[in-house]
Amino acid sequence: MSVVAGVRGPYRKGVERRRQVVDAASVLFARRGYAAASLREIAAEVGASPTSLLRLFGRKEDLLLAVLERWEVDTHLLLSRVDMGEGLHFFAAFPQLMRYHVEHPGLIELFLTMCTEASDPQHPAREWVAQRYAQIVAQGVEHLRTAQADGRVRPMTPTECEVEVRALYAAMDGLELQWIAAPELDLVALSDELFAQTFSRWTGRRFVLPTDRGARRVGESARRRSAVAPRPLVAPEADRGVRGPYRTGVERRRQIVEQATRVFAVRGYTNASLREIAGGVGVTGAALLRYFGSKEELLFAVLDRFDADSGPTRVFHRTADGRAFFDALVDVMEQHRERRGLIELLLTLGTEATDPDHPARGWVADRYDRIVAEAARAIAAVQDRGRGAPTTSARHADEARRYFAVMDGLELQWLVDPDLDIAATFRAWHRSTVQRWVAG
Repeated sequence: MSVVAGVRGPYRKGVERRRQVVDAASVLFARRGYAAASLREIAAEVGASPTSLLRLFGRKEDLLLAVLERWEVDTHLLLSRVDMGEGLHFFAAFPQLMRYHVEHPGLIELFLTMCTEASDPQHPAREWVAQRYAQIVAQGVEHLRTAQADGRVRPMTPTECEVEVRALYAAMDGLELQWIAAPELDLVALSDELFAQTFSRWTGRRFVLPTDRGARRVGESARRRSAVAPRPLVAPEADRGVRGPYRTGVERRRQIVEQATRVFAVRGYTNASLREIAGGVGVTGAALLRYFGSKEELLFAVLDRFDADSGPTRVFHRTADGRAFFDALVDVMEQHRERRGLIELLLTLGTEATDPDHPARGWVADRYDRIVAEAARAIAAVQDRGRGAPTTSARHADEARRYFAVMDGLELQWLVDPDLDIAATFRAWHRSTVQRWVAG
C-alpha cells in the first residue's frame, strides 16, 4: 500500500486495479486451482472484463506469477518484523510464521495448491515451487550447521542435517494439509509441539515454546465437512474367476479407473472432464456413464482403488507390534515411488478439500481420522515395549498426525523434485523418531 499512497491520477487507479485482480486471483487459485479458475471468473470478482485483465496482465501465466510474488512479499513482510537470527534462532521464529498463515486465510491453501499442481512439469508455477523448496532447504541446512558449529545442537553429518530440515518442512506442509480437511484441528498447537520436539531432539534438552494463545485463531472459520459418507472398499480381487461379458465389463471398469486416476492427479477432480477420461480408454462419455453413473461415483471408485493399492487397507490394522506397524509404513513409502499418479491424486484431493462442497472432502477427513487412530494405538504399543514414559492417548494422536504429516510433506517435495530419494529420507527420519518413542 505504501507504493500506491504517493501516486496520483490514472496510474494510481491502474495500480489499485492490479491489486484487486491479484487479490481475487489469489482467492480463486487457492479455492479451485490455477487450471480450473478462469479469467472470466476473476474478472467478474472485480467487476471487469477478461479483456481488461489481459491489458493489466498479458497472460494468465503472468497473473499467476503476480499472485506468487504477492505471496512471497507477504511472507517477507512478516519475516522482516521477526528477529530470525542465525542458527537455532532462525528456526525458533517459525512458529510465528505458522501463526501468521493461520490468521490470514488463503495463504496456506494457495501455496499447497500450487505445490500439488506443480507436479505437472508444464505448469507455470513448477519452477517457482521447485526453486522455493531448494532455497529453503539449503537455507535451513546452513542454519542447522551453524547451530552445530556453535555447539547448540548435537553433532550431525551433512546428510543428517538435510534429512532433519526436509522432515521439519515436510511436517509443516503435511499438518497444513490435514488442517485444510479438518479446520477444527488446533494447527497452532500441533505445530508448536512439532517445533518443540524438533529443537529438543537437536539439542538434547527439553525445549518449551512461549505460549501466546491470544494470537491463535483456531476454528473461527471452520468449514463444514462434506456430508458424503465413506464408501466400503472394493476388493481388487473381486473379478477373479469371472468369465464372459461380465469379465469384459469388469476389465473396462478397471481401465476407466486407471485413466481417471491419471487425469484427476494431473488436473484435479474439478477441472478433469469425463470426455477426456473416456477418450483415454477409447469409449464415449455416454458409455463411461453406463459404468459409473456420475463423475462423483467415478471419483469414489478411484479412492477405493487408492485405499486398496497404496497401503492403508494392508497396513493400517490393529497389531500388538507397534514397531512392525511403522516399519511397514517405510515399505509403503518405497512403493509410492512406483505409484506417482496415486500420490498426486491424494495430495491434489487434499488441497481441493478446502472447498466444503467437494465430494471427496468427507473421504479425506475420514481417512486422516482412521489412519491417525490406528497409528496412535501403534505408538502406545511401541512405548509399552520400550522404556518410554506412558503418555496420554491425545498425545499419541498428535504424534501420529505429525508422523503422517512428514510422509505427505516429503511426497510434496518429491513431486516437484523427482530426484529426491524420499524413501531414504523418510527411512532415516523414521528410525530416529521411533527411537525417541522407545527411549522417552
